Amino acid sequence: MIQLLARFTIQNHTDLHDPSVRRGYGTLCGVMGICLNLLQSIAKLVAGWLAGSVAIAADGINNLSDSASSIVTLWGFRNSGKQADGDHPFGHGRSEYVAGIVVAVLVMVIGVEIIKEAIGKLIHPEPVSPSLISFIVLGGSVLLKLYMFAYNRGYGKKLDSPTLKAVAVDSIADVFVTLVVILAMVLSKFTTFKVDAWGGLLVGLFVLYMGYQSLRETVSPLLGAKPDPEFVEQVREIVSRQPHAEGVHDIVVHDYGHGIRYVTLDMEASGALPLSVIHDEADFAEHMLRKELGCKAVIHVDPVMEETEEVKAVRRTLEETFRQEFAEFELQDVRIVPQESKDRVVFEIDFPVDTMGEEEPLRRRVKELAKDALPDYSVRVVVDHEYV
Repeated sequence: MIQLLARFTIQNHTDLHDPSVRRGYGTLCGVMGICLNLLQSIAKLVAGWLAGSVAIAADGINNLSDSASSIVTLWGFRNSGKQADGDHPFGHGRSEYVAGIVVAVLVMVIGVEIIKEAIGKLIHPEPVSPSLISFIVLGGSVLLKLYMFAYNRGYGKKLDSPTLKAVAVDSIADVFVTLVVILAMVLSKFTTFKVDAWGGLLVGLFVLYMGYQSLRETVSPLLGAKPDPEFVEQVREIVSRQPHAEGVHDIVVHDYGHGIRYVTLDMEASGALPLSVIHDEADFAEHMLRKELGCKAVIHVDPVMEETEEVKAVRRTLEETFRQEFAEFELQDVRIVPQESKDRVVFEIDFPVDTMGEEEPLRRRVKELAKDALPDYSVRVVVDHEYV
């Protein structure tokens, strides 16, 4: 259905890399979600009222919250496509994340309300009279939610949209919720146990949990989640194409929403080459990153001098020394700088990102180990972390 509507409403609908096409698909998915969720909500609320079932009514309220979620999702897609302005120089791409947070909070609020209603039914039980219409409504809802799961998951992957992926998870969770309600209705025919109230409580707890999971996943990129390894390897490969690039390291990716990424990195090149040559290659690499990956990049060039036997021996000594105490590290930019008294050994050592905040103690320990291992040199150390 989405694909059919796209043919008539989205220009160049097959070009999923076009931001306007992406917004068009997001809008279609959002509008479809609003309509289908409202239809299910009304049907379930009526069926729940007729049957006197809190579980059916709770499921209907959950669908009503899904409609509100679809509205917020729609806003997120529309707002994320706005151009950068004076107040938002990096654009509005993170609007999708904001929309995801609002959706998650709405889901959690609904979960709490369902739990409260179910507890009330446990304290003051009321008879449940499930009818054929109730089973028809709930069965139809399962089919609709499976369809919604399919198209949201499909376009979530195609568009790389965290919001649509979250909606897909919510849809498949709703299938589980509705199946629990159907089971509660069937069991209520054969027992006086408060199956309906306990079913409503289970639904509420599940909705609350899914809201929490969605909130955690949506907040993660705003807090600076680790970038996609495939994207990092693409960055590394593009920069490494340059004729004189000898290495790429210290890659840092800043995500400002879909398609708005800024990258900084170090490119190693021979220090014997003219500065103008290396500068041109770094500029061209930045251009290719923008052309092929759509990201803006700033490249810092590290001059690499040809390693003499003395530098090679110093590197081996340092690697053996650090390997005895540190499980993971990466030694870079080892060089020897002539001095009037003692020559100075200068190097950078990178540690895993989980050592963040321990830079100064690590630097002191690394310098202490290096001075003990290289008593004939003075030592200067730079401690950094790998962010990818």
